[in-house]
Amino acid sequence: MSVSRSDLNNPSEPKVRHFPISQELNRIQYGRVTKYIFIEQLPIGFGGQISGRLLALKLALALDRKAVFSSHADPPYLQTFEPQYSNAPTNMDWSAVDLFDPLLQQEAAFLRFNYLTAVKRLDTVADRVEDWIHRNLSNDTASIVTQMLRARSSRGCACCRQPSRWSMREKAVRN
Repeated sequence: MSVSRSDLNNPSEPKVRHFPISQELNRIQYGRVTKYIFIEQLPIGFGGQISGRLLALKLALALDRKAVFSSHADPPYLQTFEPQYSNAPTNMDWSAVDLFDPLLQQEAAFLRFNYLTAVKRLDTVADRVEDWIHRNLSNDTASIVTQMLRARSSRGCACCRQPSRWSMREKAVRN
């Protein structure tokens, strides 16, 4: 099928606006928004700090919330990046804000993100899925399904490459 220039300029077709990711991220991080997610930075290696910032900016895009970092520096390191946000509340007790839950739709204007808490929450779901599989499927089918889940996640977390819950179980079974 070929598309002519006149087909592309057809006014009866609905117009779809596409924004480059950087433009949308700049709108969220430097513009005025009404929803925020406070990022609790972990004192980990420098590569982990960079991965954590990337994850935070992905969350900002996905949730349409401004990612506010606990520090412009990357503890235990000094500041290595320009501040990645502006127009954020500065005199606020973020510790009193609800934690972000990756499994809930949260409408609060302010949320707090702790990577380790979010991973633990997802691990709870993995436990429940595995329990359901073993309760509701035959032993052979349950074995095949859990092997598939473990193989799919054997590369670990997409942002930090830490072993996933499924791959840790597989190693424990082998030992």
